[in-house]
Amino acid sequence: MCDTPELLYSPLESERYGIEVYRCELTGPIDFRLRREIADAKFALLILRVPAGEAANVQKLLEDVYAVYHADTLVHYVRRLGVHNGPTRTEASKIRLLDASASGELHALALQIFSSYRSHHSACSSLSHTAITEGYADWSVRLLTNRCARVLGAFENGRMIGFIGWTQKEKSTSAAIELNGVAPANRNRGVYNLLLSSCLSSLDRDSINAVSISTQVWNVSVQRVWQKQGFLLSRAQDTLHVGSRDQ
Repeated sequence: MCDTPELLYSPLESERYGIEVYRCELTGPIDFRLRREIADAKFALLILRVPAGEAANVQKLLEDVYAVYHADTLVHYVRRLGVHNGPTRTEASKIRLLDASASGELHALALQIFSSYRSHHSACSSLSHTAITEGYADWSVRLLTNRCARVLGAFENGRMIGFIGWTQKEKSTSAAIELNGVAPANRNRGVYNLLLSSCLSSLDRDSINAVSISTQVWNVSVQRVWQKQGFLLSRAQDTLHVGSRDQ
């Protein structure tokens, strides 16, 4: 099956989970042309993101061919950038820009951070929990080698306790925070706020005008941090898992 502008093969997830995984993201209602493409496709799992509120329409169009389950709701926030009051010199000393040499430590930290995180993958019982967690760790390390990405690490007593990674394309005035987190033992101590503030300061220096970030709707505590840092809710998406009725 060939990729189309809407229905895209996911090689990383297919290899990780040992099944054929496709992705699709809609900005409006599903149409009958896409419905036919999905009906004719040969996949084990389609991860379908639709504007919040469209899930029922998708289920009605696909229910005679596939099982369609709601896996999560993703909320997106945006912050306009300008002059940002960054961390103090003492706070900044705890933050370092990471490179590929930190891949081993970052990978181990990400395994800690995301071992109990509930993402849309967690809603699919046929996906291995170990593989899901490894997916986050692999994502964090891939950011280190992405020339359009930067990753900051927070350190305490020489040990990495948190990180934040974002992408900013060349000649673009916007950026996207891709992945971030703090080790469970170091949460609720201001580490995440420091990482986020350091990221915003870096983006300000690079003359970035806006930055986006997203999370699952249930993740309320981190959304409160974002709002205190000037982020505004911009949109929401429902994540649907489409697959065999037997899975």
